[in-house]
Amino acid sequence: MSFSWSDFSHSIVALSKVSDRMEWCYFLGCGMVAFSAPLAILCFIIAPKPQLIVLAISSSIFYLFAIMINTIIWKLLPFLQSSTTIFIMISVLIIETVRPIYFNYFNIGRR
Repeated sequence: MSFSWSDFSHSIVALSKVSDRMEWCYFLGCGMVAFSAPLAILCFIIAPKPQLIVLAISSSIFYLFAIMINTIIWKLLPFLQSSTTIFIMISVLIIETVRPIYFNYFNIGRR
């Protein structure tokens, strides 16, 4: 017996009270809309080639590293918390400086 996505979503909605069903439907609908395109890219483009999986994971690690640097700067410099324009410029600058570092490591690993 096959268990489809429709059956799964209906079983989650059936677990809740009647008043919460709309909230669950809204949550599942928004989740499917938000994650359908990245999931399709992952399944049809990235998954068939293992080297692209490694590339996607390693680039996400470097991007998270850049976000971590941004949050440290946000906490250490309190004047940035009141000026979002300056913080956005600094954030973009940090992300754009981490990107060539990643490409250098990628080219070293490619050789």
